[in-house]
Amino acid sequence: MAIIFGRFTKLIHEQPGQCVHLFRMHGGDMIRAVYAGSQEAQMLHKAQFQLTGEWKKSPAYGRQFIINTYKKTAVTQHKKARNFDEYD
Repeated sequence: MAIIFGRFTKLIHEQPGQCVHLFRMHGGDMIRAVYAGSQEAQMLHKAQFQLTGEWKKSPAYGRQFIINTYKKTAVTQHKKARNFDEYD
């Protein structure tokens, strides 16, 4: 299980039971994050989030972070937190 911090930038794709989001990580890297749940993931544009999940490699889309849980964080908490974005 990995914990990463990032800023939601946009919804890339949405289908029943799954949403694909684009996040900008602390440090500037952009990642694709997949949330397999209801469309009610309350991701707010430019909000900071702590994401818990795991890295997976998709044959079609490359490395993606599969979100198990998420929570909105304060910007100060995000800046102080160590970025746990290990690459498997």
